[in-house]
This record gives sequence, structure tokens and C-alpha cells, in this order.
Amino acid sequence: MSELSSAVMGSIENLMLVQREHLISRYSNAMEALGLPRTRLSSFHIDATGFSPEIAEELGNRQYLNAFGVNRKYILLAIEQQNLAVLDAHFTTTPWMMREFISLNEKALFNLTAKDAVFGELDNKTYRIDSLDDLLSMKTVTFSVHTPSGLVDGAARLKTLATDVRESSESWNDEAKLLEMVKLAKKLGDVESNDCLPEHVVFDKGNFYSRHLGGLYLFDVKDGIALIHEDPNFNCPATWKGKTLYPIDMRDKDALMQFLVNYDFIEIPNMDFLQKNKAALQTRLEGLLFAHLAEAKPNMDLSGFTFAANKHHIYEQFSFLPKAFHTLNSMLKHIDNGVSWEDDTMGATCLAYTTNAMPGRDNALVNHLLSRLTPADYVRCYHYNPDLFQERFGELPPSGKEYVLSVVVKKYETVDHDTGEIVVKGVSEESDTRTSSVTKGLIGLLRPW
Repeated sequence: MSELSSAVMGSIENLMLVQREHLISRYSNAMEALGLPRTRLSSFHIDATGFSPEIAEELGNRQYLNAFGVNRKYILLAIEQQNLAVLDAHFTTTPWMMREFISLNEKALFNLTAKDAVFGELDNKTYRIDSLDDLLSMKTVTFSVHTPSGLVDGAARLKTLATDVRESSESWNDEAKLLEMVKLAKKLGDVESNDCLPEHVVFDKGNFYSRHLGGLYLFDVKDGIALIHEDPNFNCPATWKGKTLYPIDMRDKDALMQFLVNYDFIEIPNMDFLQKNKAALQTRLEGLLFAHLAEAKPNMDLSGFTFAANKHHIYEQFSFLPKAFHTLNSMLKHIDNGVSWEDDTMGATCLAYTTNAMPGRDNALVNHLLSRLTPADYVRCYHYNPDLFQERFGELPPSGKEYVLSVVVKKYETVDHDTGEIVVKGVSEESDTRTSSVTKGLIGLLRPW
């Protein structure tokens, strides 16, 4: 388990603790049905898909529910899993799909999980991602739904038999059919009053990021498909099935931000935006100063870093601070003085630090992308790009790690998934901030929204 994960595992509230014997047994039954060995653990945590870090460690297989990063398996013990994190997602769409699947089928899944575990996979009919075509052809995902005791198949069979009996008078004379109905009804109850068959199982994949092929963002826009890639050797054809393909290199920040602006994926800063987001902008300004000092003064003790206590470094390092710092500082000065602000020359990196993703379904995906351009925005990276956050965290000096963890855990609530706004929480030294949604935010480092 990583250093950062270990640091927060004791405070997990956005993973579900499984310790009741009957739930452990149900989970093990589902594992067996998926071709996996039963767990010997007496307690463990699970995410929205049923993945458990502890069981992964027990099996020595981090991908035990996600072989080759496609057709992710899931194990559902309770509908409350819809609010949990999704760990090690190879696609940014996985968390959204799990929430939608559980939410839209809540009644059926509630009835099923009252009696058994539910398991299956997010099936996209792809078993390896070896080419761009493999990714581009993934348009929908279908949830397969099963239980170890056969409740779903039994419910489907009982509904079919009940329909036959209602619609065919001859069925009343079929003793075998009637006996089968009685047997199934004893096991399942009234399946028409207590629905056990999830109906919403097919979901549009939409725009997404995939770890495959070196890391790739796919945005299907009106003019074609934008492919934002991390591989310097990336190649793609000019078209795919009649659609123009637009490759954009992640290193070309100007082209990347221009794409986000052209297709209204981000908000353009104006005074209303700046005033509404003042607290978040101040946080990013603080992060930029911290990141600069961590690099410029590697031996400096940053564990107790605060913006106020380190303002003298701004005078000392003024000419060396990044342009984004000066841009944010100018924005905040204009806000405080009630003066309108505009800057048409601030550049891609500055824009990334000063903007937010538009609300909507692509909000999390765009924030995931923006986090790559804003290494000093620890909060955004923490919530939307946990893999990258852990990578950046590991590169910090020990005192820097302490500061970043304190910022993410102690100072902030969580992110509104509809608006993408960070809700900043005032923290007193006496208060214990590891409560409610703050603790839920702790698992942002594990949550790839």
C-alpha cells in the first residue's frame, strides 16, 4: 500500500467497512462465482465496485476485479456503495456509471442485496486495449447482473412463468410449471411487488480518459473526435468511421486550452467568476508559492507553511515566481479593490490555474485534465486525479508532504460533483476537522472523479 494510502487508511469513511459475518460470506460467494478464491479476512473495506485494497493485498493482485483494465467486475453488498470512491479506475467514466447504475436501479438492487450479494461486470465487449480502434469503438457499457444464489435468473424465470399463466389458460394445467412457480416464489417472494430485476443496465460511455495507450482523453465534439494524448510517439489516422480525428499533444498547452475554450468546457474568468471563486483562487496562489519554495529551497522546513508566514519570500523571490502566481495575485487584488479585471495575454498555464471546468457531465473529466496543467493546485488534483496526486506527493520533501496532506485533509470540505466547486472550510486550531465530508474528502486521493 502506498505511503499516502497508508496515511489515510485509518480514517476511511468513503470506503465501506465489511465486518459482519454474513456480508463477508456473501462477498466470498461472489468472489467464487467470479472465479476467485474466498477471502480469509475477518474485515476489509470496499469501494463502489466492491474492490478491496486489503483483499487485493491478500491475493497479491491489485487487478483482481479489473483484469487488463477492461470489463471491470463489481460486487455489490449494499446500495450505499453508490456514494463511495472507485479505486484504480482505468476509465474516468467508471465512478459515474456505478453511481448511475445503482441510483436508477435502486429498488431492485435494494431487494437483491437484502438477500444476497450482486455481482457482474461493466461489459464493453472488449478484452484488450491494443489499438486506438479498441478505444474509439467503446460507445456503451452494459452491466451484467447476477447473484451467487441465482436470484436474478430466478426472478426473470418467475416473471416469465407468471406471464404465461396469465396469458394462457393451458398453463393452469401444466403441473410442472405451477410447481416451479411455487418453488421460485418461496425463494424470491412476490417479484412483481418486490422488483428484483434491474432494468437500466446500458450506459453511454461519453467522453472519457483512459490509462490505456499511454494515457488518452477522448472528447467527441461536433467537428470530430479530439484525442488529447501523453505519448510523444502517438499516431492516429486522419479519420475514423467518417469522423475527423484531432490529436492534441498534452505538451502543447496553448492548443489544449484553446480546445477547451472553443468547445465551452471551461469558464472564462470575469468579475462574477472571480468573486465567486475568490477562496479557491487564494488557495491556488498559496499552492504556487509553496511549490516554488519547495523547488527553490529544498532544505527549507515547509511542514508549518502558511501564506501569511511566508510572504517575505514573495519579496525575495518576486522575479522568480511563476507567471501564474503574479496573474492570480493580480486577480485577487482587483477583486479586493472592486476593479474589473482582464488579461488577454496570460497564456495557457495561467488560464488553467484561474478557471474551472463547466458544470455538467464532463466537469470531472475536464478537471482531471486541468490537474495535469496545474501541479500546484493540490486540491483539484487530490479530488479529480488521485493517481497523479500520489505521484506528485511522492516527489515532495517530507515536510512538504506534511503540508500538502494538511491542506487537503484539514482545510477543505469536498467537491460539489454538479458544479465542480471546491467548498473551502474555515479551520480553527482547536477543532477536529476530520469529520463529515472532510473525512469523505480524505478519500479524494483514491477517487478518480
